[in-house]
Amino acid sequence: MARPKKIGLDYFPVDVDFLQDPKVIATVQRFGGKSIAVIISIFSIIYRDKGYYVKYDEDNKDGENILPFLIARDTNVDDNTVRLIVKFLLVRSMFDNTLYESDKILTSRRIQLTYQTGKTKATEANPVIVNEKYWLLSPSET
Repeated sequence: MARPKKIGLDYFPVDVDFLQDPKVIATVQRFGGKSIAVIISIFSIIYRDKGYYVKYDEDNKDGENILPFLIARDTNVDDNTVRLIVKFLLVRSMFDNTLYESDKILTSRRIQLTYQTGKTKATEANPVIVNEKYWLLSPSET
């Protein structure tokens, strides 16, 4: 029996000037250094699971959004602060606000470019399939 096809990435690059990104600087100024762990945690979840997005409204049995709890557990930042950081990052356009408002999706053009670069070794026999509803890159960029 064949192994299921891996969708996400095994690792993702972090630019050497990540901490100098104005969006990251503003987030750290507002929420402190632990906000960096929250950002990296979100990126890790995105790239590991779907590869280029994560649905932010995955409800648990109590009707709560479970993603902030998972990030809080992994970063030692309380879940309400995680929610505030995500909202702040949406305002700062680290994530695409249109897809968040319509489908509760966290993604961005940059995330999708990174995913696409990470998957360039896919062959015609093993193509990368994306959900076009959430894909932000134009056909010429893909």
